[in-house]
Amino acid sequence: MGELLQPPTVADLMIRDVHTVRPDVSLDEAITFLVKKKIPFAPVVERHTDGDELIGLISEMDCLGYLSNELFYNNPDINVRSMMHKFPLCASPESDIFVMATIFTQHVYRHLPVVEDKHLLGVISRHDVLKAMHEFCQTVCQDKSAHKTHLDFHDLVNLRFIIK
Repeated sequence: MGELLQPPTVADLMIRDVHTVRPDVSLDEAITFLVKKKIPFAPVVERHTDGDELIGLISEMDCLGYLSNELFYNNPDINVRSMMHKFPLCASPESDIFVMATIFTQHVYRHLPVVEDKHLLGVISRHDVLKAMHEFCQTVCQDKSAHKTHLDFHDLVNLRFIIK
């Protein structure tokens, strides 16, 4: 059967042009930003000369919770640093679609930041992985029928079938 098809990696699929916010942005500015850009979350980054360092994530749900508390309790103004999720789950650019499928089926996340050495490279979505998985499946099935052989089961086994 020639070469075994390699599944796409996060680096192949990720969105590289990512809307980010800085930690000193106010709640009002963060909400305005998310609404204007029509995005459900934004990575929180600190700018450095060698790239943007990911320090957290802020989501619509975070903003909604803090905004409702601020209105109800008349809390003082807060900024993104105090609201963000620190140490978010991140994807590696080398991870393949099977690893990402496992993460997205085991967690409620719809998007994950792609990070290497603390630097934000992009974002990968559950939709991107589903689309790539479907296309890969179609390619594998076409390749299999063209060669009239079955794929070796050992080549398909993934750690997600072993670890539970």
